[in-house]
Amino acid sequence: MTIVAVVIYNRFENLKRWLNAWRQCNKENAELVIIHNYANREDYKKYKQYCYERNVTYVPRQNIGFDIGAFQDVCLERLPGFNNEWDNLLWVVDDWIPMSKDFVSEYVKKLEEPGVGVACTEISKEVITHIRTSGFCIKKATSKLIKFPSTRVRDKGECYFFEHAGKEKTFLNQMLALRFKPAQVTKNINQALLWDTEQWARLKRMDEFNTLFNTYPSGKR
Repeated sequence: MTIVAVVIYNRFENLKRWLNAWRQCNKENAELVIIHNYANREDYKKYKQYCYERNVTYVPRQNIGFDIGAFQDVCLERLPGFNNEWDNLLWVVDDWIPMSKDFVSEYVKKLEEPGVGVACTEISKEVITHIRTSGFCIKKATSKLIKFPSTRVRDKGECYFFEHAGKEKTFLNQMLALRFKPAQVTKNINQALLWDTEQWARLKRMDEFNTLFNTYPSGKR
């Protein structure tokens, strides 16, 4: 089974957008799990109810360590409420949205190619070559081999260390040291199956998304 884990913070419109899109996606033996890095109890109640009414698994956690802290908790199987019986994990942050109804199967297909250890949305050349940790797919056995900057990631510095600042200890270099090959799912990042609505805003793909998933700029459905 593939778990699509979407990490959300305080952007309720992103949650609504994701759940509407997921309802229309081809699941391919996949389950959507919302991991909520919440800041206050009011957000917790509101987001939990919204997911519950739509039969989507909701897993709350205090926002310690941001997305990498949450990823560490999942890899170490210490996140209460998260189903640890998975084969593949497709890890996404909430401002990245799907641009294909078949995105899950495409990530899994790339992950199953010989030698591939991580199916990535983007292998970035900025600063240094690194895997952007906002959207990637990994097998459970591989996740058990990952080393994190500390026993509990707590701040942005440690997140950046894991992603691109840690030299031989970055996510990419750990995979290479284990003789795994990271691979982008699409060669052309402008046509990626997950769109970064913030950093790649210049691509202006929202009309494409709205048409694909029958949604509207206001978020109303």
